[in-house]
Amino acid sequence: MTQPFADSAARPLGLTIAIPTFNRGYCLERTLPSYFQAEGVTDILLVVDASEDDTVEIFTRIARSFPLIRSRHVAHARRSGAARARQTALDACETTFMAFGEDDVVVSATYYSALLQCVSSGQAALASGRIVYLADHEEPRSQGDIAPAPEVPVERYFDLQTLTVRAGCAPPDGSRLVFGHALYLARTEQLRAYGFDQTYSCGTGYREESDTQLLMYLDGLTHRYCRTAICQHLPFSFVRKGGQRTSRWRHWFWNVRLNHYFLAKHHARLNAVKQLPKSPAAMQRTFVWRQWYAIVWRPFYVGLRSRLIQHVKKLTGKQQALRP
Repeated sequence: MTQPFADSAARPLGLTIAIPTFNRGYCLERTLPSYFQAEGVTDILLVVDASEDDTVEIFTRIARSFPLIRSRHVAHARRSGAARARQTALDACETTFMAFGEDDVVVSATYYSALLQCVSSGQAALASGRIVYLADHEEPRSQGDIAPAPEVPVERYFDLQTLTVRAGCAPPDGSRLVFGHALYLARTEQLRAYGFDQTYSCGTGYREESDTQLLMYLDGLTHRYCRTAICQHLPFSFVRKGGQRTSRWRHWFWNVRLNHYFLAKHHARLNAVKQLPKSPAAMQRTFVWRQWYAIVWRPFYVGLRSRLIQHVKKLTGKQQALRP
């Protein structure tokens, strides 16, 4: 870990981007430059969760190309999980504003400056933007080449049946969110007042980025959506190892278990504000089946169908080759 920055107090409006990571050096090679090039960023803090790959070497090499950005890394001695990595970053942050990045996400040049403007002007306590999930073999594009997302009312953007955000669409700019995705920005002291629940440090860490945001919403703090702030998630076919990746069944199990804890913790307070359509048990049943379909059944079906098609093509090719 590097030494504390001597004149951090002289930069009260600095912005730290914290990026938790585990064995994702191959992803950081593609994503890190976008964080160093983002407008308004003064500090990059990488939290290495006991990685066994060349993450630190890649971070150090890329950081040398951006000497005006203060770069640091903190390494956990043993694997501690996503929530612990976020808490470590929060404890180490020395700037007034803090935002999170992801090792498998590329941010646009104006992503954080748009969020910073929203929070620093007093319009919101938190701000997040739009995340675009790239298809297989699709490369990140410049912001001007990204098609606008279909606009939907904020009530449709946030699914009250499962307390999840609907990908592929966007609410109007400036909408107040219950919570957003993991790449959000807030004042450091505001985040320190809440911290990160270490229950989410186990398994896939599912809900660890939503928990703190929801607590802030329930306490009356405003989370704004910035439609012009865009980031792009690398194709899932590329991000195959590291992070919270595990087998499909373990993925499903931990998501279900952590979601049960999340609902038990927040349902009563959120129901008083939002009048949720179902009981915690009913919401959990809906979540279980939707997750089983998305994580277990659909990938299995798509993979089986693809293999059958390839098998038929091979048989057809052999039959044609045998014809006189």
